Amino acid sequence: MRLDFVLVIGVIFLLDQCTKLLASAYLNYAEPVGLLPFFSLTLLHNTGAAFSFLADAGGWQQWLFLVLAIGVSAYSVWSLRDAELCGWMQAGFVLLIPGAVGNAVDRVAFWLCGRLFALSLGRLVVPSL
Repeated sequence: MRLDFVLVIGVIFLLDQCTKLLASAYLNYAEPVGLLPFFSLTLLHNTGAAFSFLADAGGWQQWLFLVLAIGVSAYSVWSLRDAELCGWMQAGFVLLIPGAVGNAVDRVAFWLCGRLFALSLGRLVVPSL
């Protein structure tokens, strides 16, 4: 894999982990801190997937999501070996890898995934970003 890919993946992964550590240290759980009328920082935990999908499934889903994160990461790294892969696909895989690895780390270390950002429009809040 190209060195520039490795560097970008590493920087994004470290930023992801640092923001989660800072959020855990400075934000109170489930108390939004409004930055803009439609954007806030909110510390939330999720044992499921996006929009808390399977969060109440009893624990087996943690293994499923961990295996998926590892599989997606491995496939992405393997795909980046293809020298003829178009630039958009390369960029997509490079951005996907640190998110999947960060997800796997969160599930192994904390048995959940952290959520930090929330978009809101009036009473509608989407905390799963």
